[in-house]
Amino acid sequence: MLNPVIVQKLDTGYEMLSGHNRWNAAKLAGIKEIPAIVKTDLSEEEAYVYIIETNLMQRSFSDLAISEKAAVLKARYEKEACQGKRNDILEEIARLEGKEILITRGHDDHRLKTRDMIGKEYELSGSSVGRLLKLNDLIKPFKDMVDRGALYTKVALQFGLYADGCSDLSEVCSEET
Repeated sequence: MLNPVIVQKLDTGYEMLSGHNRWNAAKLAGIKEIPAIVKTDLSEEEAYVYIIETNLMQRSFSDLAISEKAAVLKARYEKEACQGKRNDILEEIARLEGKEILITRGHDDHRLKTRDMIGKEYELSGSSVGRLLKLNDLIKPFKDMVDRGALYTKVALQFGLYADGCSDLSEVCSEET
């Protein structure tokens, strides 16, 4: 086996983050142990990033489920947002010190909007990126329904406005007026 699997150590054992197919192939071949990279103390979000990013390496973005696309874009957006804040800080420090600093800018010396920039990278419009970023924040039942095609993204986002603070679909659907 060339590439080790990636697992997360849990109290009850290990959770496979990357390498399900390699592990299944090893079991079929009668191999009981395989090389693994063991991650500890990951947050749920960090573990999910491992899953999404390794899937993205194996499949194209267009092959991902809608909620997986949303998670990828959210991680990408947060990374870019931090970089934007960093650029603002660097510019301010440079101004205070009387120095010039070159920061990447879009046309007409305006910064490209982060959503538009990410959209170009993934062949989406900035508004589509925005919708997927909002979708990522929905409760899991809504995301699952969107992935299955049982609910349109825009409808899920509208339900999400009413579901703020709810932990499951039954809380959203119950009428407490």
